[in-house]
Amino acid sequence: MNTVTKNVSQISPHQMQFINAPNFVSLYTNNIGLSMSTFDLSLIFGELTEATAEIATVERKARVTMSHLQAKILLAVLAQQLQVYETQNGPIPIPPGLEELIPVNKGSRNEGESK
Repeated sequence: MNTVTKNVSQISPHQMQFINAPNFVSLYTNNIGLSMSTFDLSLIFGELTEATAEIATVERKARVTMSHLQAKILLAVLAQQLQVYETQNGPIPIPPGLEELIPVNKGSRNEGESK
């Protein structure tokens, strides 16, 4: 274990300083793909730019590859932030057809949705 990894686990998030790299970009995404290997996983971020009855066009914008540990941490942070959002703003409605893909936690079901 290198010194940076060893020491970073002992630093709270409030003690971290964030700076943007010269090639930092901010992107919008409404489409996410996933690929995984034994060592890591990649999220491919894209934007649905056009859709017809026959085909949908997604413009891929970026791929972010991370370790499985980092993905698990990301999952926990996203779940926590979405819970805060839904507590303040109400449940985020799940579009028809996606119910089977998205696990719905007790307390964040769409109104009128049955078990």
